[in-house]
Amino acid sequence: MKSKVQIIENISAILLGFYIAVLLWITVVGRNITVEDPFLFSPFHTFTSIFSEIKEQGITGDFWGNILLFFPIGFITTFITRVPKIKYITFLGFVVSTVVELSQVVFSRGYFEIDDLITNTIGAFIGALIGLIVKKFLNSSRNI
Repeated sequence: MKSKVQIIENISAILLGFYIAVLLWITVVGRNITVEDPFLFSPFHTFTSIFSEIKEQGITGDFWGNILLFFPIGFITTFITRVPKIKYITFLGFVVSTVVELSQVVFSRGYFEIDDLITNTIGAFIGALIGLIVKKFLNSSRNI
């Protein structure tokens, strides 16, 4: 019989797989075909535009949207492994982000943007941090 921990790990792995499939649908499959130059290699162009636009309309959706889009990857992954390492979870977010960005180029469904890699990885990192806090809280509440 499986323990509660094994069940949580299995459910988390299924959720992560499902989420990555949805993520690929949103960021690649569900987009219109682009014919322009698919590479945007000017790092921090989103950040510089954000600072100039903050005065007018606040932080743009691209910045927060990318962070929120990859937050679940970091959060869910903390529940898949018994001893999660934040650097590995963050690296997983970077790898998934790279796959998404390259898929957008290969299938002409978007742009390969360095800024997206940065904000997506930040989202996975923040998700992992919060996931670790939640996991630690849940583990300590079981010991009471």
